[in-house]
Amino acid sequence: MLQEVEIVPSSDDEDEMPDDGNRYFMTLMRDDMQIRLGSCVYVMKENHSRRYSYKKSHGLNKEKMDIFRIERLWKNDSYVIT
Repeated sequence: MLQEVEIVPSSDDEDEMPDDGNRYFMTLMRDDMQIRLGSCVYVMKENHSRRYSYKKSHGLNKEKMDIFRIERLWKNDSYVIT
């Protein structure tokens, strides 16, 4: 079963968790895609002429993508990128 997993600090870990109003996660979901901490993912390079969706891409052209390692996953209540 795929689901989002929030990082909930124990009383011992409270000093290590930032107090910035964000909720941090080990995994996040987008539709049927689960993203995990430590995973490496392909990300489409920015194209100013048109917007792409991972669902509408017809095959992966790796020359038009960068590889990123997921180090932090978070959400905030105002949906503002921080």
